[in-house]
This record gives sequence, structure tokens and C-alpha cells, in this order.
Amino acid sequence: MKIYTYYENIGFDLQEEMIKIWKQSWLNNGFEPIVLNRKDAESSSLYQKYYEFIQRIHKNISGEILPENNYWLSAQLAIVAF
Repeated sequence: MKIYTYYENIGFDLQEEMIKIWKQSWLNNGFEPIVLNRKDAESSSLYQKYYEFIQRIHKNISGEILPENNYWLSAQLAIVAF
């Protein structure tokens, strides 16, 4: 059985190590861990419209767009990657 997560390097400490631990833990329990990323999100036919929607909503609320390599943008793009 497969298990999925989404990962982008957003500059947090130990991110790479945490993904390795996550993968190994699921492997040890009989799963096939799959790590999705920005390329997976971009391959969705919904990506561009969703990206623009997220940026528009955030700008309307805060006055700024979400910067790249940001946790909040990454969390939103995980949705379209799946």
C-alpha cells in the first residue's frame, strides 16, 4: 500500500532528515512511501488557476502575495499535488 506526503524545501532546520525518517518509518511498516513535490503540483491541470487563486486571496487579505519557498504556499500547493 502507498502512503503520500508533500515536501518542499522551505528553509526549516532538519527537513531532509525528517523526510528520510518518515520514509523509513513507513517502509518498516510495509508501506511504499511517496514524496510529492512542486513538480507534481505543477503537473496538475488545476495548478495555474489554483496558484493564482491562492495568491489573489492572500493579497486581498494581507496586501502581499505569498513568497516562494514559504510554508503557507507549500501547504496550499500540496492540495493540488495530490
